[in-house]
Amino acid sequence: MGLCEGTGPDGLEWQGTVVLFLSNFTNNQQHSAWCIGWSEAQRQAIYNDAKWQQGRYAPDDGPAGGLAAARMTAMLTYRSFGSFETRFGRKQQHSDDKKEIFGVQSYLFYQVFHQISAHW
Repeated sequence: MGLCEGTGPDGLEWQGTVVLFLSNFTNNQQHSAWCIGWSEAQRQAIYNDAKWQQGRYAPDDGPAGGLAAARMTAMLTYRSFGSFETRFGRKQQHSDDKKEIFGVQSYLFYQVFHQISAHW
């Protein structure tokens, strides 16, 4: 589990609405200021996407850019600084369009755009 995944307090928020049964084994009772800050930055990335339209976007044309930025931010909070350094360091590789990018960039692009393109 990451440092700011939001599964605890957010999971408790869902209890009694859509979810019929909820088992919450390990979580904090409330978000830290650090986590609230990251969550707000992610929300703002979505809200500031021109396609957001106050949440009234077309089902096939949603705020993919804002969601991509928010998801990239989330992916960074799931792992520690050390784990990124160990896994990626400053290694470079070629992107699909043959540009040199860092391995961590490739990881983020893959995690984000494969998920979003599957939806939109």
